[in-house]
Amino acid sequence: MLRIHLAVVLVAIASFLSFGFVQKTNPAEVLKAINEYRASTIAKARESGTQLDLAAMNAEVLSRAKTAVEGVKIESIDAAEGYAWAQLFQLAEMPKMACDAAAKYLTTNPSSTQRYSAQFLMINSCNSLGEAHMVAELLTQMTPPNASAAASLASSTAYMFADTIHEKLGIAAALKALDDVEKLIPFATMTSENDQRLADSARVGLTNSRAELLLTAGKKQEALASIDKTLALMKPDNASVRTLTGLKTRIALVGSVAPALTFEKGYGEFAGLESLKGKVVLIDFFAHWCGPCIRSFPDMKKLYEDLKPKGLEIVGFTTYYGYYKGENVQKRDMPKDVEYAKMAEFIKEHGLSWPVVYGDRTNFDAHGVTGIPHVTVVDRKGNVHKIKVGYSPDSFGAFRSEIEKLLAEGP
Repeated sequence: MLRIHLAVVLVAIASFLSFGFVQKTNPAEVLKAINEYRASTIAKARESGTQLDLAAMNAEVLSRAKTAVEGVKIESIDAAEGYAWAQLFQLAEMPKMACDAAAKYLTTNPSSTQRYSAQFLMINSCNSLGEAHMVAELLTQMTPPNASAAASLASSTAYMFADTIHEKLGIAAALKALDDVEKLIPFATMTSENDQRLADSARVGLTNSRAELLLTAGKKQEALASIDKTLALMKPDNASVRTLTGLKTRIALVGSVAPALTFEKGYGEFAGLESLKGKVVLIDFFAHWCGPCIRSFPDMKKLYEDLKPKGLEIVGFTTYYGYYKGENVQKRDMPKDVEYAKMAEFIKEHGLSWPVVYGDRTNFDAHGVTGIPHVTVVDRKGNVHKIKVGYSPDSFGAFRSEIEKLLAEGP
């Protein structure tokens, strides 16, 4: 009798599972849990006065997202939940699935705000995939629901989408994209302090990208004029003026003799830029606290390893910040000698094999540094060939190709 009852129970369980009565993942709840984890992790670091371990936090978010989307197929998800799934796919670093899930969500005819949010996720996913035609097409379809969204779209276009369009479709297409998104920003109505800050940020981003594209096209004077045009719209005490002035310095430096580096001490052998004439030199302005700088190191190390025999040199340039990792973060009063000694740990930790030198911030101003990583590329004659600001794994290949081409030109 017991065996019969047990068999009945097993059959019942099998029937229950066969009809699909299994617990369904709620993507919105998973997203909520992930966001709560991130918020609490950041809050704990702030309360304890320690440096946030961003890499560890991001790794945990990635793991949770991958677990949530494992085995999920686009055709099986509810279209109404498509945007939530798209966000999880994006966190799981699965841009194609994120794009498809967002597209499915758009079939539900969502509100204008939700439609824009889904389109914004789609365009980011397409950009990650290098699908320039889709990026350009989506830009023509998007209608930001408010001034803040318009400014955000402009900044994203300036710093990300324009690069993809330029690489695949050319300079003219990238310039058109910048002009088109700029027209979406209601500058005249952005009068509050927060709105003005957003407007300035968008203007700076668009001007930066436009000037870089014009310079690439060999139109240096037009590039400088575009910067002056934006500067004329801003008050002298506007914080963005420094950023634009730095941009103007960078543009003006291209084709000119690289400013000398004044430094007090360093690790490795470096006797000044003059001693490296005949080499192609990358001056990497960085800081120990800079996440993008650190993320660039693997690509930079591979570049150095492969191209040093062909005449490439790298010089890391940094300055004092009064703290190191979790030490002296609040007061920032770490003695210079102590902070300098910590750099030996940093160099070993990240396997840097090129010289790293310390100097004051006048060097940053001379090279137009307003953000890091900032790489000044100096040709064999000692002239500035190019200045690259920021780091993206997607764009580093093009940068490497340019360095290889410069080396191939010979002395």
